[in-house]
Amino acid sequence: MSGIGVTRPSPGGAALLLLTLLAAAAPGAAIKGPPVLSQRVSPHLVVQLGNDVRLSCPVTGTPAPMMEWRKDGAQIHDSWQRFSIHANTLRVSRVTADDAGVYVCVAVNGFGTKRVTTELFVIDPNASGHFDQLSGGRDTADNLVTSRGRPPVILLPKQGSTLQGPVGSRLQISCVTSGYPEPEVKWYKKGHAVLPSTRVQVGGGQLVFTRLVESDADVYICVAANVFGSANHSLTLRTTEPVSPDPVFLGAPTNTTVYEGDTAVMQCRVQSISKAHIKWVRKIGPSAGPALNQTLVEIQGVRYAVISGAHTVQDGHSYFTKLTLRSVVPSQEGVYVCMAANDNGFAGREAFLHVAPAPPDSMQALLIALPAVAVVGFVLGAICCLHRRRKTLPPPSDNKHKQYAPSLPPGGARPNYVTQRYAADGDRAVRTVLMPPGQLCVDGGSLSRTHVPPPAPYDYRQFRHLDVV
Repeated sequence: MSGIGVTRPSPGGAALLLLTLLAAAAPGAAIKGPPVLSQRVSPHLVVQLGNDVRLSCPVTGTPAPMMEWRKDGAQIHDSWQRFSIHANTLRVSRVTADDAGVYVCVAVNGFGTKRVTTELFVIDPNASGHFDQLSGGRDTADNLVTSRGRPPVILLPKQGSTLQGPVGSRLQISCVTSGYPEPEVKWYKKGHAVLPSTRVQVGGGQLVFTRLVESDADVYICVAANVFGSANHSLTLRTTEPVSPDPVFLGAPTNTTVYEGDTAVMQCRVQSISKAHIKWVRKIGPSAGPALNQTLVEIQGVRYAVISGAHTVQDGHSYFTKLTLRSVVPSQEGVYVCMAANDNGFAGREAFLHVAPAPPDSMQALLIALPAVAVVGFVLGAICCLHRRRKTLPPPSDNKHKQYAPSLPPGGARPNYVTQRYAADGDRAVRTVLMPPGQLCVDGGSLSRTHVPPPAPYDYRQFRHLDVV
């Protein structure tokens, strides 16, 4: 059978509640309220191994609060050896390494609760290391019984120990430290702490000059300290000639052409001695409306649509920005402007984006190219054939000289005949002329001229009875 469980309060908790109620009901009591901290308590405490230590909890209130001490979350009881509680103080005798940890004082009355936390570090002076709060954190920490505590260490900046900046510009100096507890960082100039002003910001290890002046050139010392020691590092600041207060373009965007559906990328680089704001805008016509999720602005009488999604990276006084447009369409063609503005003014640089029609796919291009290739091949083949045919034709005749052309008469007779033409005789020509023997020879069934020079031609009028035309 299920039942309802009842939790009985501990004797200590019941007594605390009873005393709180009695104090609240006492006549003539002072103004009642929750517990408050009457004085500041250091959040860290260092003690040597074997010594005694006292942890205080200066909390007051009406009614008077009840105190409870805890170490690393566990409540401290009277049975704990070497631990004793007197009023608002916890005393630990003959400290050991196990006593290092986080101690919390809890003060409670009928109106509220107050907690005070102190972290206790234990060191051994007889260990191999030497603990010295003036060591600057450069010695080893072997003397620390608790491994959590570490003296400060300053990480040297990448730019070295010398910095420079133009007059009128913004400059930030960082002092990066490590250690536990986290070191407190202070800046010094000429032996005096650097104090915040309207032009200088100090805090979190940062020293920021919102506007450099020539008198800022000096040696600055970063000092980091915690309960285990301190460390320091000096930096030299130099000022240079002032630069233009307006944004200066180190790299302007360029005209770009992309195919429809591709990705367009436009970029520019700007230098500004003060904080700059970089935006990409697109010039639009006087009657055009804004596209979806775009904002219209008017600059010197010209309307622009602000484009979001550009990526900008700052490196000191330099700003690099890149605009990426994916799957562009013809409607995105136009003039794009990289606009930079700071506290002094603004400037912009234009570039034109041209969106060309997308090229045909491979199959369509192949269908278009095949007929052209066929036509070119046909033309080249025809030219080649014509050239070969012309090479096989005999050379043209010379009308000023007679030509001998061997011919075979009917019946297969051997070539004792030649054909002679005389251009000087008008249209008349002797088709077949009998030649003397020895002028032509037969070589393997072909005719060839002998080395004997031919005799003078015969007068054709002696052969009128032959084939004359």
